[in-house]
Amino acid sequence: MIKDKIISLATAAAMGFCLCGCSESTVESSSEVEFVRPAPESIVFDWQNAADSKLSSVDAGSSAAFDLIDLDHDSVPEIIISPDTEAATACEIYSIAGGQISSIGTIGMNGTFRYLPTMDVLWEEFTGGNFTLGKYVKLNQGVLEPVISYSDNSAAASSGARIVHEINGEDLLLPEYEKQLEPYTSAVSEEMGRKYTFGSTALNYAVHCAESWGAVLTPEEKELISAKLSEFVGTEGAAFELCDLNGDGVPEVIVSLENTCNIYYLSGGQLFALDGSYGDTGVLSFDLEKNVFWSGSVYWSLADSSFTAADFSPSDSVVILGRKYLATQENITKALN
Repeated sequence: MIKDKIISLATAAAMGFCLCGCSESTVESSSEVEFVRPAPESIVFDWQNAADSKLSSVDAGSSAAFDLIDLDHDSVPEIIISPDTEAATACEIYSIAGGQISSIGTIGMNGTFRYLPTMDVLWEEFTGGNFTLGKYVKLNQGVLEPVISYSDNSAAASSGARIVHEINGEDLLLPEYEKQLEPYTSAVSEEMGRKYTFGSTALNYAVHCAESWGAVLTPEEKELISAKLSEFVGTEGAAFELCDLNGDGVPEVIVSLENTCNIYYLSGGQLFALDGSYGDTGVLSFDLEKNVFWSGSVYWSLADSSFTAADFSPSDSVVILGRKYLATQENITKALN
């Protein structure tokens, strides 16, 4: 049951976001040519037709989800399909090359896997009974190559079993075992595989909009957003994402922090912070059809001044927002270009 606990922000959205927090300095356009803002769907990438074809052909159940992630930094995303969230379910990974789809393999459990963006490795781990098995792999030229595998049965110590710590099949003492794993265990990791549901609006957004926001923004708007996001570079765990939350064709900026999200919006040549913070998990669920976002049992709308949670039922097109990019200068440039 959806609890009737809401904060309606649509009136602010309709009035150019008169509801303001702190603001950034105005940047005046010096261009003599008026910028005509394109729709994100009008930006074309050569991988989109293949992605459309693959995702549209998936016989997706009600609990299926998917993601698009550029795992090997070739500017073409891989397709991640999560059939469901059962314990034994792995994610299916597909590559796109020359307009063709190829299966790369599977990884993960519960319909997800962990990705370490600073190391470009994928991670899965299984714990059962008194032992743990895990591995890190890296995508290289369409193949998931092993980087490091490990096993540990420390939990069996109380039963008198021989304790074994193995890296790549080699038995190590605990200090060396922990030393070899430390670069991976200390790196930021993100859960992947279930960013989008399989509704038609979500499919269209993922393929034709999510990678296009940089082309929708003016140079001045990019400068404002870049300056704001740069403030979070170096903040532990900070991430960000662009998404149009009110349906006006201009993206808002969602900044994900440890336990909350901040939202920034463009208006009148300035970038404003929406009052307050949103959610308590560092991510937001967003209904792409109804322009409603939420965290837990609290719902917000920037598009509908009459919105109430009592009238809201999610569509089949939902995206999880906030952590598309870690807050680094490289990623800021990537997201805005």
